[in-house]
Amino acid sequence: MKSAFEVFLKDITTDPKQYSFVLTDGFFAEKENSEIQGGNVEVLVVAQKKAEAFEFYFEIDGFVQVVCDRCLETMDLLVSASDSIIVKQGEQTDEDVVFISPIDETFDLEWVLYETVALQIPIQHFHKEGECDEEMMKKLNACSATKFTEEENKTTDPRWEKLKDILNNN
Repeated sequence: MKSAFEVFLKDITTDPKQYSFVLTDGFFAEKENSEIQGGNVEVLVVAQKKAEAFEFYFEIDGFVQVVCDRCLETMDLLVSASDSIIVKQGEQTDEDVVFISPIDETFDLEWVLYETVALQIPIQHFHKEGECDEEMMKKLNACSATKFTEEENKTTDPRWEKLKDILNNN
């Protein structure tokens, strides 16, 4: 099955060739176990042949929908990135290069584009202060650990006071 993100390698010459893609909800829905719920990301790819390799430059700009780690509601997260890869036909000899079979006539950018977007998502993602779901925040606060009163915070273990005395004597 042909992917909408396949590029024909014979069409890529030493002159830069541009491709434009839009990654939408359907694109992200096809990816299993993805934390990305949906989105709208515009991608500009510039491909160029150099010696024995193909260079692909990516410009990514848009937003993805992820779940807020605090209130569990969907939130929009801006993504913007520039990246590049080198693709060669032949035997793998370099870890920094993507190698494909010498008989392949196309290169599918789908997974590369997905990973480039996914790498822009921070490990933790939260709504801005005050934008989280109020009901969920009430439940979260009700279940949170007991807060210390000011008196409990002032009470200090006497062993720490003895240690401070040692420092003051020197």
